[in-house]
Amino acid sequence: MKHSFLLKIIVPLLVVYIITPSCGGHAFLDKPPGTDMTEDSVFNTVRDFEKFLAGTYMYGLHSYYPYHNTNNSINPNPTMCMTAPITDEAEMSHDWHTSQIWNAGAVVKNNIINDEDKRFNLRWVAIRRCNIIIERMPGTDFTTTEKNGFMGEAYFIRALNNFEMLKRYGGMPIVDKRLTETDNWYIPRASLRDFVDYIVGDCNRSAELLEGITYTANDRGRITNAAALALKAKVLLYAASPLFNTSEPYLPTDHPELVCYGDYDKNRWKLAADAAKQALDAAAAQGFSILDTDNPETDYRDVWNTFDNQEIILAEKFLNKTGNWSAPWTLIIPKGFDMSTWGNAVCVPHNFIRKYEKMDGTPQTWNEPGVRGHDLMEKYAELDPRFRQTVSYNGSKWNGTFTAYYYQGASTPAADVNITGALMHKLIPYELAASGGQYQMHSNGILFRVAELYLDYAEAMNEFEGPTTAVYDAIHVIRDRAGMPDFPQGLSQDRMRDRIKNERDIELCFEDHRMWDIRRWMDAEKDGVMQGPFYKVTIWKVSGDGLEQKCDYEISQYETRTFHRKMYLHPIQESEVNKGYLTQNPGW
Repeated sequence: MKHSFLLKIIVPLLVVYIITPSCGGHAFLDKPPGTDMTEDSVFNTVRDFEKFLAGTYMYGLHSYYPYHNTNNSINPNPTMCMTAPITDEAEMSHDWHTSQIWNAGAVVKNNIINDEDKRFNLRWVAIRRCNIIIERMPGTDFTTTEKNGFMGEAYFIRALNNFEMLKRYGGMPIVDKRLTETDNWYIPRASLRDFVDYIVGDCNRSAELLEGITYTANDRGRITNAAALALKAKVLLYAASPLFNTSEPYLPTDHPELVCYGDYDKNRWKLAADAAKQALDAAAAQGFSILDTDNPETDYRDVWNTFDNQEIILAEKFLNKTGNWSAPWTLIIPKGFDMSTWGNAVCVPHNFIRKYEKMDGTPQTWNEPGVRGHDLMEKYAELDPRFRQTVSYNGSKWNGTFTAYYYQGASTPAADVNITGALMHKLIPYELAASGGQYQMHSNGILFRVAELYLDYAEAMNEFEGPTTAVYDAIHVIRDRAGMPDFPQGLSQDRMRDRIKNERDIELCFEDHRMWDIRRWMDAEKDGVMQGPFYKVTIWKVSGDGLEQKCDYEISQYETRTFHRKMYLHPIQESEVNKGYLTQNPGW
């Protein structure tokens, strides 16, 4: 019998409810395991319910860290992959990574769950658990504040998981209740318009229910009113973007309503801008702010390196990031940078390094491919301070321990896996030294932070009104923290759009934004983004050591990537389409 994916995934959860995540000591997300729990007992006491809610967080909150999740029976031991190497942000050093399938344009419709969307099944588990909470919570004996808070969290998690499907597939089935044996499990895809409205409605309900609810320090990582409004702003930003906000879909289809609005409405940008402003105001009222201590050489690093800092509105905290042979570290720490990690690295193509401006705000000048240059270290030293806090480059220190050398003939760790001449350092905490020992990391898998909201607001306002003072002011908050000069006055709307995109690329790199941004902007098909030539830098040491070296360099192409226009959205898993109730996306 051919079952709906909802039936296959959800029926086993009718009785089994308690999942105990490991999360590094946070009181709320570190609940002891339950025994002999039933649904009625789950909703009997706050303590028992919070165990169930903690499991719902584990199913429902994703991470930008690649990891193995062995703590569930629905999708055991999947590897959650980074999206950065599918874009111009990165290149994985080994060809067995699924990113190589994307870079070759070889994505197929019968394997998308393995090729990128490894949380597909878990999302439906999370949605069902949220529906159970929303259904049962009003009938509990909990206080009104407790009920509001718990339902607000459930509405958010349901909205987040639906948004994760929206950005991958367009309109998807709306499942807004717990399905029973008498219900129709073969639910067709909703139109994009209806799906967006549904997600926004859940964000609004979550924000309303969570307004005024606060948590103790031990509960950092729980969903707040500001997080709900940040999600709403992101949903509306994506909805207003060219991929969806258009009269014509990116490829011909009999069902355009599933992948676009069917009209262009400039006011969608205004809705996104208003939502971002509302989220910024809520974040400020709840104590979130840009992390800016007037030290541009460390402030940006501290955003992702300092646990629970003031800028992070919401981060995943349930993963036990312990052990040098455990993901994510074994997948992203370069070979030899920790004695027990193995031959892997996240390499940074020169395509991405070219995005960094000089500290005076002007573009850096690089020699054309094939032309030898003699001033590599001088060029690195001139770049935006965020470069030095993001990239491990020739002559730089690795976590205060050793100097990383990437020149030809260097005797240095990772020399044989560094494809591009530079490696990703961002996301790898500075307390991880070359110890080769076991460690437990408190790492921020950031879902929403304040800087993103400023960028959301600036982009949406520029599209609605052009480069107004409000647009400049929002961007300058980000630039000021980075120690970069303000944008010049008098930019055209088109030029401001380009500058905002580049600022977003730099500020949010490796945080699982670029893949989705370049698709919603419809920039993925541009050369050097998701297709065309990709470049590396080859380095020759002339003299000196560390940052005082003199080095020659030469840029050359190492790869040509392929992007097909149908890849602007993921294919629906073919096995589900063949059952007759889901419509495939265009081109697949």
